[in-house]
Amino acid sequence: RTALQIGDEPGLYTELFQPFDPAARYFGFARAAFETRLVNTFDSDGDKLSELRARGPGLSLGVGRQFGTWGEARLGWLRRTGTIEVGVGEDQPDRDFDTGEVFLSLTNDKLDSLYFPRSGHFGRVEWRASRDAFGADANFEQANVAFQLARTWGRHTLLGGALVKTTFDGTAPLQSLHELGGFLRLSGFEEGRLNGQQAGLGRLVYMRRINDIQQFRAYAGGSLEVGNVWEDPGDIFAGNNIFAGSLFVGADTPLGPLYFAYGRNDFGEGSIYLSVGPLFSF
Repeated sequence: RTALQIGDEPGLYTELFQPFDPAARYFGFARAAFETRLVNTFDSDGDKLSELRARGPGLSLGVGRQFGTWGEARLGWLRRTGTIEVGVGEDQPDRDFDTGEVFLSLTNDKLDSLYFPRSGHFGRVEWRASRDAFGADANFEQANVAFQLARTWGRHTLLGGALVKTTFDGTAPLQSLHELGGFLRLSGFEEGRLNGQQAGLGRLVYMRRINDIQQFRAYAGGSLEVGNVWEDPGDIFAGNNIFAGSLFVGADTPLGPLYFAYGRNDFGEGSIYLSVGPLFSF
């Protein structure tokens, strides 16, 4: 498949999924892309100093094993290179970056829908190792753990989930920082507003189906969220969490899921969101 992305983070990518046996239990994958990622920088008071753009080509290759409809495991290699330039903020020279890492992930996905899940669960564990031997700027390791559970009673659905991302055995450079911010990811902030070496998020989402049109099912609901980003692992339990929430309406349309939402957090920031594409997954 091939996709084009426009907006603040334009990009173009193409992916190949190649089964090695008739049951598609074993497979290979490849992904080539030219992508842009926005990275914000802040001062010690949390005020935004600049918005940087990390852009350039990348390639990932790997193999995997599917376990029926339960989930899959993947082992792969990623190489990316490019330039970090200032989009908004104090002018500074552009600088090059290089990413080279291996990754291992295990995913268990039993949610009934990617767009508006009403039953099932989702879990993922991922480990990444960046090494200069693979062409990277820095040596470090990262681990990500995510879980989500959905339960429905009649027209009412509750989704609970948690996400933890950590960096260890080194310091991740700008282009590899963990991000939070945006609808359902500490609502009220813009997307990617927060970044750091560590990140944690917990959320509870309620939604109610408000019509019965098969090809245009609509929902209304709200969320409660708590989390933050940190530089040191010890800060995760320091109690400086950010609380946020949102109200939203959404519809499963023939063009994909459409969401309109308002979010606010205890930093006093609020945002209105209009989004097309799946947002409930971590």
